[in-house]
Amino acid sequence: MAKRYKEPPVIEAICEFRFQPDPPWDLAIPGLLYSKLRDDFPKRRRASSHEATRLEGPEGIEQQWTQVEKLQLVQEDEKAIVQVSPYLLAVNRLRPYPGWEQFLPLVSKSLSAYQEVASPKGLQQITVRYINRFNLESSVPLEDYFDFYPFTGENLPQRIGSFIVGIQTLFENGRDVLQMEMHTVVSDDPDTYSIVLDLIYFLGQPGAVGFEDVFGWLDTAHSHIEDVFEGCLKELLRARFGEVVE
Repeated sequence: MAKRYKEPPVIEAICEFRFQPDPPWDLAIPGLLYSKLRDDFPKRRRASSHEATRLEGPEGIEQQWTQVEKLQLVQEDEKAIVQVSPYLLAVNRLRPYPGWEQFLPLVSKSLSAYQEVASPKGLQQITVRYINRFNLESSVPLEDYFDFYPFTGENLPQRIGSFIVGIQTLFENGRDVLQMEMHTVVSDDPDTYSIVLDLIYFLGQPGAVGFEDVFGWLDTAHSHIEDVFEGCLKELLRARFGEVVE
């Protein structure tokens, strides 16, 4: 059974679906989705983001940035958000994170509503992402708190300032990928380290999961993320969250 904490470090959980670009995008879809979800997400607002696309050109792989316009459907307390743009649906849950058992029904309802109004032919990509933030005293050795952290050998400087470190690991016979990334962010307190642990689980084989299997995939993704999250932490750090013993 997964551990539960009184004050979990999750600052945002995200579930994102990218759909096959067929049939042609209908500009009415965001409004139709809002009409389906407005009881749970009464607020709506426009937002934009920049997304990278990797293209093969005569000089090799090139990265192009495109501005994407999104409609955000927002809960009354603004703790949960549904985002929709051409062939993309994302559900975001901000702190305080209520747990997978409450987050998953929001994802299910949002995906079902999108299927009703957009009639997508298939899934191209699925991603589950958990962003965790830890505030630690800058003097503490990271290895006392984490089993995943930047390492420098004895002949290298030992006083680490800002950093970024990441790896990717394969799951489910190579079908899925989990990306682990840890980096520092600016802290309001000069004596405090603010460290982000970003866990991103996604399909390594785009299109390998159909709508009929999507919720089994989501449960598998969440289970692997939980295991890896626990594997990253040592007991000294867990004690700061206040484990719930039932």
